[in-house]
Amino acid sequence: MKIRSILKIAIVMLFAMALLTVPAAASIDIDEDVDLSTGTFTFVPSNNASASYTVNWMTVMGALEKAQDENILTYSAADTWYDDYGSFYLTDINGVSDDYDNHKAWFLYIDGEYLSYGLGLNSIDEEECAQFKYHEYDTTTWEPIGNPIHSIDLNVE
Repeated sequence: MKIRSILKIAIVMLFAMALLTVPAAASIDIDEDVDLSTGTFTFVPSNNASASYTVNWMTVMGALEKAQDENILTYSAADTWYDDYGSFYLTDINGVSDDYDNHKAWFLYIDGEYLSYGLGLNSIDEEECAQFKYHEYDTTTWEPIGNPIHSIDLNVE
């Protein structure tokens, strides 16, 4: 009797542990080549379907757009601050959005150099790497800190 009760309790505990165990989100780690051409493409921001903008392909945003066209990833960007800064705000990659409550956001780089401008303003050349890294950030300086949680490298050909 006692063994049977202990087994029942053990089974219930194992079942409860299985239900409460939440797997960690899979890390996004992409390293792909994208072939950018000269010219422009039309961009419609995720927050404003009635707007459209002409963007140069040879930009960090062009690399993202090409990667999306080739089904390497998905992304969304908004024109929330376009009037103020002339660039777009990266809102998510593969469904991973900025998390202000936990101080995490996407940061843009070219060949490891942090970019302070938004999408569309950063020109890129062949043989350079457009990088998107999801980091925790310092709430005072807004600078990325620590190692990235997610990392995407798009090598421009």
